[in-house]
Amino acid sequence: MSDPARPDWLSPLTHLLSPSRVSIRLSDRMARSGDASIYRLLPSAVLFPSDPVQLAGILTLAARYRMHYTFRTAGTSLSGQSVTDGWLIDLTRGWDRISVEKNGLEVTVQPGITGEAVNRRLKPAGRKIGPDPASIQSAMMGGILANNASGMCCGVHQNAYHTLISLSAVLPDGRLFDSASGRIPADIAHGLLVIQRDVLSNPSLCDQIRKSYRIKNTLGYSLNAFLDAKNPADLLARLFIGSEGTLGAITSATLATVPEPVHRLTALFLTDSIGEAAGLVHQLGTLNPLAVELMDGSCLPVFGSVPYPWAAAFETAGRQQALILAEWGSDNQEELAALSGAIGGLYQPLILTADSVERHQIWKLRKGLFPSVGAARKAGTSVIIEDVAVPPDQFAPFNTRLRQLLDECGFDGAVLFGHARDGNLHFVISADFGSAAIVDRYRHLMERLVDLVLLHNGSLKAEHGTGRNMAPFLETAWGPDATRIMKRVKDLLDPQGLCNPGVIFSEDADIHLKHLKSIPSVDPIIDSCMECGFCEPVCPSRTLSLSPRQRIAVLRHSVLYPESEKELMREFQWSGLDTCATDGLCAPACPVGIDTGLMMKKLRNRHQSSWSRLAARLIQPRFRLAEQMVRNGVALLSNLQPAGPSGRPTRPLTGFDWQPGKRADPVTPNSPQVVWFQTCISSSVGGYPGRRPLAGVIPDLFSKAGIDLLIPDSAGFCCGMPFLSKGFASEGKHTWESAIRFLFTASQNGRLPVFCENSPCAHTLQTIPAGADPVVISMHEQMKIMGSETAIRDILLPRLNVQPLTSPVYIHPVCSVQKSGTVPVLSEVASRLAPVVNDLTVPGCCGMAGDRGILVPDLPASAQASMAREVTAAGNPPVFSTSRTCELSLSSTLNQPVFSVWHLLEEVVK
Repeated sequence: MSDPARPDWLSPLTHLLSPSRVSIRLSDRMARSGDASIYRLLPSAVLFPSDPVQLAGILTLAARYRMHYTFRTAGTSLSGQSVTDGWLIDLTRGWDRISVEKNGLEVTVQPGITGEAVNRRLKPAGRKIGPDPASIQSAMMGGILANNASGMCCGVHQNAYHTLISLSAVLPDGRLFDSASGRIPADIAHGLLVIQRDVLSNPSLCDQIRKSYRIKNTLGYSLNAFLDAKNPADLLARLFIGSEGTLGAITSATLATVPEPVHRLTALFLTDSIGEAAGLVHQLGTLNPLAVELMDGSCLPVFGSVPYPWAAAFETAGRQQALILAEWGSDNQEELAALSGAIGGLYQPLILTADSVERHQIWKLRKGLFPSVGAARKAGTSVIIEDVAVPPDQFAPFNTRLRQLLDECGFDGAVLFGHARDGNLHFVISADFGSAAIVDRYRHLMERLVDLVLLHNGSLKAEHGTGRNMAPFLETAWGPDATRIMKRVKDLLDPQGLCNPGVIFSEDADIHLKHLKSIPSVDPIIDSCMECGFCEPVCPSRTLSLSPRQRIAVLRHSVLYPESEKELMREFQWSGLDTCATDGLCAPACPVGIDTGLMMKKLRNRHQSSWSRLAARLIQPRFRLAEQMVRNGVALLSNLQPAGPSGRPTRPLTGFDWQPGKRADPVTPNSPQVVWFQTCISSSVGGYPGRRPLAGVIPDLFSKAGIDLLIPDSAGFCCGMPFLSKGFASEGKHTWESAIRFLFTASQNGRLPVFCENSPCAHTLQTIPAGADPVVISMHEQMKIMGSETAIRDILLPRLNVQPLTSPVYIHPVCSVQKSGTVPVLSEVASRLAPVVNDLTVPGCCGMAGDRGILVPDLPASAQASMAREVTAAGNPPVFSTSRTCELSLSSTLNQPVFSVWHLLEEVVK
């Protein structure tokens, strides 16, 4: 399991791309050896081209060296189409451009941007893309297009194929193709016309094609292209949709968008059986819903996990019951109100709501259903999801027969759910696929499943693509004529067969049973991970080193291949441990709440040297002295930095504008109303160029509000984060306990609210560390600790005279605000102070992570790249936040000072 010997293709690849964009490191290859499917293959190299020219060069070299390859963007595919033991070509770094056109009626995208990010850009125009897969927040456009993704609302008519306007790609021989300009190689155009002529001259084949696409169908190539295309360029563009990376790489596409209803109405129905639910699906269809989702009784515990009254119904629900989730949309609110009565007339809903927060929670549960039910598997087992469709009138009897089949094949624990309106059903099975007997049972199941689906005139792959999973059954489903057409297309575009071999076509009848993932038990923190990839868009290190899913994959490999553990862990030190921000944003993004950062802290603890442990033990009880030393050091550093033309330091030493902070003098009023816990961060590095330190701003604002502010002498006290983030759990816990005892006394045994001006410190104080003293926990439970955003909204704004700015501002919600769930509070505060140009609900971390950005400067530089483009596009408005270290880092990246939200409040108070 060691790196391959230096292959002869490595030098030309490195010369073409640069060393940083070519990796044969074992950890990098293992991290990307799997996708969201059941399959795993170890690539020989991971490549990161930056543009179509470099990509074309890679494919030209592949042809010269006869090296097969696979393209990948998000890696959320479920049928094994984005894994390889050849070159893995990653199209995520620098492939995220988007252009909204014709007032939102069209959008042009590159493959490395998520579907959710595209929809955010389209939202002001009241539009969205047609495909809406459950993984849309992490799935990228490259996969959405190459797999012809659909989803819950789009059905057949709004999928990627039917909304495509034009497409550009790199062909396997390195030539470029662009359907918008009609740029297509003459030999390819001629070959496609010949194939199209043969299709059109076969009436029975044409009839078969038309019938096959009346329901969802992603098995094989999009043969309807031969019936729909106007010219060879249009034909090839359409064939690329659903080609799963076997015909070349999509480099951009223009799509027609679809309307996004202004108002939505969502309903949940709990039925007594799958049969009753299937009948209800048909009835609801008469009311023209946007989506109708069915879930069997095994899914019900997931919906019982939310704090809503209706969730209690799932506590006593039986496995034989089923759940229907339906949604309607309209621009006319009265129309939806009138629809409410009709819905209740069909079947009494468990909940019928138009509340956006409640609706979002319901749909979040549904979208995370696959990883959620998969996480409940036994340790050491793996999960497979299948995806079929039948005509809607066959949905009820098919459900019954499928459940019988699963029971007969020994998979009675399977979970069924799907897009019932479209006759599209998924089922999930978990087992130890390291057992030959279980693999044989799975083989038997698949053979009988094929027969059952074809008996009901269905499709073997509705929306997940053929991949390796259904490649052996392609001809069984389509027949020899259609399969022959598909193979002619493949041979025309990829005569060497280097482009994603084993996907869609395979001579190996058992390919769907090979290279199945083994998922060993590593640690309870991460063992439930399904490797779905939902965590990746929020990870600040995702384009620098590894994502949470990839970190977990490496750790699993170290258990599976102990002979490689030493090499893996040596490489993992930087890519896995050093570059992890441990911000914990992966936990809310994960359907089952896995905090990979917590695992990295645990590993950091194990890897700490004896000297580091000694230093932590010495510093923890002497924090007042440590704080003073830092403040003096910052003052010295600030004086050493030469000033540039603007008078601001030029930051030659650390990249940051170091300005020493200041502590406000302790104040104990006769009748205090609020306690301010000043943080060591603000007192040591809390100076702002051209602005007062918060030590002056905050007391003045409370004075103007007529509120008596208690400022205790908190020097020497700390929330514990500096220790906890580095894995010093014991020192962090003791520091936190000391701070809570101090604040309990200062707050008069919890009577007074406490606020902390630095969001990461506030969140750390709010979070009880593992193993904390029960007495201190009792104190903590009696206290109200809040961050800046809550203190400003609830305490100050009701008593201040505010005149909002007319010029726009940019607000950065730091990760601790996101984890605290107070982004809506910060958004409300900001909107009352100035027009805000950005969407605060978009999750993400700047990568500073306390001092992590100082130790690993590339981390914030990588994490903030997209934000920097956003600020520039908005005209470089003033930027404000609630964490001093994040502000320092953003100031460096944006090349403009970033201030505290407290400064913004000071500016507008009259």
